[in-house]
Amino acid sequence: MPAYENMMLQITLAAVPVALYFLMLGLLNSRQHPQLLSGRMDFTLLIMALAPLVVFPLLSHFGASLPTSAGVMIVLSAIVLALSPQRTWVIYNIPGRDSVGILSKALSLLNLKHEISGNCIDIPSRGVRLEVGSFAPLRNVTVRLKGGDEQIAQDIGLSIADVLSGIRVPTSNMAMSLLLVATAMMVAPLAMVAHRVPEIVRIIGDLLN
Repeated sequence: MPAYENMMLQITLAAVPVALYFLMLGLLNSRQHPQLLSGRMDFTLLIMALAPLVVFPLLSHFGASLPTSAGVMIVLSAIVLALSPQRTWVIYNIPGRDSVGILSKALSLLNLKHEISGNCIDIPSRGVRLEVGSFAPLRNVTVRLKGGDEQIAQDIGLSIADVLSGIRVPTSNMAMSLLLVATAMMVAPLAMVAHRVPEIVRIIGDLLN
């Protein structure tokens, strides 16, 4: 395969995971209800989307095969999963200004008396604090639990999900933009090498054998 088309294949392999990540963000931000993800899941998806931008070109430079590259990705994903944040949640498709009120309602459902101070919520009786941070461009909110045991973490997570299921939100312009970007990122590289699909399939088959 000519060097130019081989380069386009490498770009495609790196671009598709990022495009799928943008697609996921677009879908999360276009749901009727805010979507709750664990911090571990959110961080893992991010790393899996960005790692190919570094891993595939680097391993290709050293002559690694596609199966080797895939194996490295699997190992990296397992490491990231083990090291990713715990006792953290990410809420998508929600304005940051609404987040503290939603968390307060979730705690009230658990009969947990709490005190609100800015972007923090303290539960004195349990020695627990919830820290809230928002990222306006993607309409998501990160909630970190400090203190407490695993049971209260599980209870709070379930209560937040319960409150979110009763909230309806409109589809944002950002969601549509992310979906359009994801589509363009998947279509453009593939279109540039579409005429060599049979050869690409043969080469990938040879690498896997």
